Amino acid sequence: MIGYYTDNNISHSVMKAVGRSGIKVRHIKNFDKDQPAVFYGILRGCGAGMLHHKIQGIPFFYIDNGYFDAMYMDLTKHKEMSGKYRVVKNGMIEPFMGAPRKEPIRKCKVLVMPPSPYTAFMYDTSPEDWNLQARERLIRLGHEPMLRDKTDQQPLLKCLKHVDAVYAFNSMGAVAAIDAGKAVYTTQGVVQNDHLLEECLPYYDIAEIRKFYEPKQFTLGEISEGKACLS
Repeated sequence: MIGYYTDNNISHSVMKAVGRSGIKVRHIKNFDKDQPAVFYGILRGCGAGMLHHKIQGIPFFYIDNGYFDAMYMDLTKHKEMSGKYRVVKNGMIEPFMGAPRKEPIRKCKVLVMPPSPYTAFMYDTSPEDWNLQARERLIRLGHEPMLRDKTDQQPLLKCLKHVDAVYAFNSMGAVAAIDAGKAVYTTQGVVQNDHLLEECLPYYDIAEIRKFYEPKQFTLGEISEGKACLS
């Protein structure tokens, strides 16, 4: 197993923790296409490395912001490193498999959350294509779509107050929407249930979501201690 850092301060910090756990780390420019790997994020070559390993069937671990209690970059691009980080084997998000409470479908205002260009690339799509398909589908079903893209500076919780449901690609904002009591659909995210869009309004129990995901996320200190089991 080899952990890869890039020319990015956050990547360096995360991979220092990985290295302290006993795993060899190196720069992504020295990528070994035949060895199992640990990546942080998808930029600067990590996404290409993950795609290679996925196609070739080589195991890898992906580290990124946690499902809960994560710290994000502020407007000055500063990130506190004390938050939680999700650790996923052979993917970017481990989907929650629990069943939702279902309510009869009705016309809704739906917040649409497309992927970033980098995440879309990992799934052979684009933000524009995914958003177009999502909007057309929602409108066909009689819903009113409201777009929120990655450049929107309005707080998510404020946006959620004006909608009945969320339709997302894989945004961690889906967890916040569940916590806010909204019906949630995602295509590649925490619930991966967009097949329910024409059947019902799905509501998930945030306590069940938290119970499922908390054991799958760690602080950098816990990663250093080997608690993330990167093997």
